[in-house]
Formats: sequence, structure tokens, C-alpha cells
Amino acid sequence: MVFIGESGSGKSTCINYFANYFTHSSFDEANHYSNMKIVIPNSICPQINYGSTSNQHTERNVHDNPVSQTQDCTEYGFTWNGKHVKIVDTPGFNDTYSTKDDGNIQKILKKVSKFQLATAISITINGTNTRLSTSIKTTLTQLRGSLPDSVFQNLFFIFPNCTEETQNFNLRLIAEFNPSQQRTFNMQNSLFSIKDKSILQNSKLVKKMLQTWKDSVDTMADIMNEISQTSAASAQVFEDMRIKRERLIAHKENLIEKQKSLLNVIKTLDIEKDRLKNATKDQQANRNFVKQTAIPYIELEKKIVLQYNLCTP
Repeated sequence: MVFIGESGSGKSTCINYFANYFTHSSFDEANHYSNMKIVIPNSICPQINYGSTSNQHTERNVHDNPVSQTQDCTEYGFTWNGKHVKIVDTPGFNDTYSTKDDGNIQKILKKVSKFQLATAISITINGTNTRLSTSIKTTLTQLRGSLPDSVFQNLFFIFPNCTEETQNFNLRLIAEFNPSQQRTFNMQNSLFSIKDKSILQNSKLVKKMLQTWKDSVDTMADIMNEISQTSAASAQVFEDMRIKRERLIAHKENLIEKQKSLLNVIKTLDIEKDRLKNATKDQQANRNFVKQTAIPYIELEKKIVLQYNLCTP
């Protein structure tokens, strides 16, 4: 299972939920988060108590919401119904403090290509969004141009932060991906989104939190049931796509360098052209100066001076 989405879409929170689903851990009305597994740190539970297969996480400041917390692809291993399940967390797209989307795509393709098969590509979109923002549109466009065509049969759409009744996002906005109802899910995964643990003192709110957790467990069961009926795609296509993207990026960078060289040549020609114009103007100005400052002169007559001595008798 590969989770892909824009920064802040709830992708990492979904993975924390699945970690608890696979390990049969749960939110408790009395003990709250005490029995829950944390594979990705967050503001309410900043400490990891369940390791990844790579024994490291790549989260940034968990209190900095506008940016992608996940910096590199990280995989987590679980067991479900006697089957080994790997979940891959990926860097978010459209990070407000980063312009490394191309690099993140390459990381995803390289990571997935290491597996033999990829069964589910889970796209997370914040279900509270009412429209296809520029950020989401850019993310989907990048995914459309980055994922191999053969894996579009393995796409799942998860809308965190909402229920089916409270979802604002219109599926028609992603019609190009042909999302099927069987592979579209809502998860009110708000347990790790609360800002202050003081609300745990309110018994009514805690009961609501417990109910949303139970609803999410049912949703995750539905997701896994659908995934189990999905044919896996060969991960080799991700490697092929990665190589193609590398070549395209290299070609693009080469074109950019050539364009820069051409612009420098044009700039140099413009400078020389301006210098030539200025030289012509200076030459004309010098000619005018000679004409305007010509000084008339008078040729003086030469006088012969005779020297003589006066003799007295």
C-alpha cells in the first residue's frame, strides 16, 4: 500500500490509523491513547512506539502544519489475516516551503520499484476541501503524469477528516481518474489532530472520539477487503517510469542550459548593438562639434623691419 497526497492531506494520520488496525490496538475511553501504536510522530503523540522496517522516520517539525512532515519514503511492515502487508509513506506534494516535487516523485518511483508488486496506490485528499484548489489540481496533475498507466486500476481514494455525510469534496473534480464507489472511502481520523489534551477531560467528547475511531476501524476493514480482491500491479513499471522521468528531467535541464546560453548571446548582441548606436551618435556629435566650433582666422601681413644705425657727422 502506497500512500500519496499533497502536504497536510492527512496521509500520515491514515497510516497511524492503519498501524493500530493491523496491531489490534485501539483508542480507549478510559486510557485514551495509552494502548495506541504511533509509527509517525504528531502533535498529540510526538513519541514513536512502533518501529518502521527501516528503523527510522523522516518527519520534520510535527507542529508545523503547512509543510510536508514526511521527507523521504518510509515503509512499515504489518501482518493482516496471515499476510504480510507493507505500507509506504511518501513525501507530500506542494510543500509550501519546498519546490522539490520532481525529486519527491523520483523517490516514490524508486521506492516502489524495489518491491515485486504494488496492490494499492492510495491517494489522500482532505475531504473538507470544497473545491479543486490550485494545490490539489497541481498534485493530481503531477500524479497523472508520473504514475504508470497500468497502475490506474489500483488507485484508491481516501478522504480524511470527514464522514460520507460531511464530505465537501466533489468526486466530479477528479473524474479523469475514474474513481469507483467501491474504492472511495471516508475516514474521520481526527484522533491525532486535536491540539490540546485537555478536551480528554470532557467525557462526552471522549465518547464521540471513541465512536469515530470505531467508524474508522469499519472503514479500514472495508478498504482491506477491497484491496484483497484487487490484482497487484508489477512494480517494474515504476522503475521504467522512473528511468523515463530521469531522462526527461536531464533533457529539460539540458534545454534550460542551452536556453540560458542563447539568452546570454542575445544579451551580448543587444549590448554590442547599443554600443554601436552610441558610437555612431558620438561620431556624428563630434562632426557637429567640429563644424560648430570652427574658429575663423585672419592672416597677418608680414612686415619687414630694417635695422640701421644713425651716424652723426
